[in-house]
Amino acid sequence: MKIKEVRNGSLYRAGDEIVRVRGQLNSSSVSCSRSHSNKLVAVKAGSLSIASSDEVENYLNQVDTP
Repeated sequence: MKIKEVRNGSLYRAGDEIVRVRGQLNSSSVSCSRSHSNKLVAVKAGSLSIASSDEVENYLNQVDTP
């Protein structure tokens, strides 16, 4: 996915997990949080794909765990 297509706050698939995009880091990477976590990780925009509606539903139904 191109960096210009990525929207802050949206859910994407990055490899085998669902992440929420928080912001752009540079011309090719974005900062993301994993599963209701405040810890940010850098992800290449090219490795993101839009999460399916089932994946979004599962993400939203997850219980916060420490």
